[in-house]
Amino acid sequence: MLARHLVFSGKNVVFTGTLISMTRQHAAQMVVNNGGSVSSNVTKRTDCLVMGVQDFSRFVDGKQSRKTKRAKELIEQGYLLEIIDESQFLRMLSLEEEDGQNYNITELLSIFQKGPE
Repeated sequence: MLARHLVFSGKNVVFTGTLISMTRQHAAQMVVNNGGSVSSNVTKRTDCLVMGVQDFSRFVDGKQSRKTKRAKELIEQGYLLEIIDESQFLRMLSLEEEDGQNYNITELLSIFQKGPE
């Protein structure tokens, strides 16, 4: 039996770039299922920007998408906005068994790719 934590409770999440582990629609549903909301643009209400692989590699090289630039501007203005990559997003969504044992990323990907039952 799995115990679910609403890790995105009350949080607004935005995605940028291509996700590898799941579609953006599935990722958005995972956020909603965990108590959050999803927007298409970064605003002052955004709590978390999830960067897909393409945007994260561009970010490391100093090139930024419009969403990433806006997120950095808001962070510089003092807003509590977190920029994370897809693997961090998956870790945040990690499901715990009742005995406290975590699933590993491979197991999570398998669960996510199957979709809702």
